[in-house]
Amino acid sequence: GIQPSVLQDFIGSGQEDGFMQRFQLALFPDNNNEINFVDEEVDEDLEKKIHELIGKLINLNPGDHGNMINDLEFSVATMSSAAYARASQFFDKLEGGLRNIEDARFQAHLAKYSKLFSGLCLIFQVTENILEDRTSKEIQLSAVEMATQWCEILKAHAEKIYQVGASGNQVVLKELIRRIKLGQIQDRMSVYEITRREWKHLRSPPDIENALTILEEHNWLTLGECKGGGRPTKRIKFHPRLHEHLNSHPEQGHE
Repeated sequence: GIQPSVLQDFIGSGQEDGFMQRFQLALFPDNNNEINFVDEEVDEDLEKKIHELIGKLINLNPGDHGNMINDLEFSVATMSSAAYARASQFFDKLEGGLRNIEDARFQAHLAKYSKLFSGLCLIFQVTENILEDRTSKEIQLSAVEMATQWCEILKAHAEKIYQVGASGNQVVLKELIRRIKLGQIQDRMSVYEITRREWKHLRSPPDIENALTILEEHNWLTLGECKGGGRPTKRIKFHPRLHEHLNSHPEQGHE
């Protein structure tokens, strides 16, 4: 398990290495303060069936669940016509929804659902084949329906995870304000110079720029682009009376 505060620090840090997008099966716990202890006997028959299923999955022959291609060591499972029609609906809805997502990280996460969905379809079909002792070489509608439902559930949990990261934007803003008050972020400093300090929560240029834009809207500073010999960079220019205001009103500040 990962604590929400750790998720907030990680997603809110703005790291764009695609690490979080690989947690396709991540689940977010319900916010329930009530603890109920459950003491139930183990269903030994069910436990035995699960162990048998896992053993058969480990030792399965790919050729029993798909069509072998040119004697290679893998096979391809096609879909029945009903399954293909339902899968097409899933992909159309997925692609259409991606265009309406503003959070780039959440969008990148859902963009991987095409592979996730396909993998789940295959896993569920192979599982059905083993449980029902059959060798269907087509993915059936039941497996596609189950994969669709799983993706909907996982999407709802992913939304909660990235909402935790969104609240991390406030963390960036508060840390930026704190550094300004300490005098560590100075007039004419560039966004690049801030990131070079490797301060906690202030490592992502887009997140820093977003926070500075908020401060600009509240007349703390202006954010301008300066062109030199290299790549254009954005620099901050404090309001002339900013520190005078902060010193006379230490309890005030944008939250």
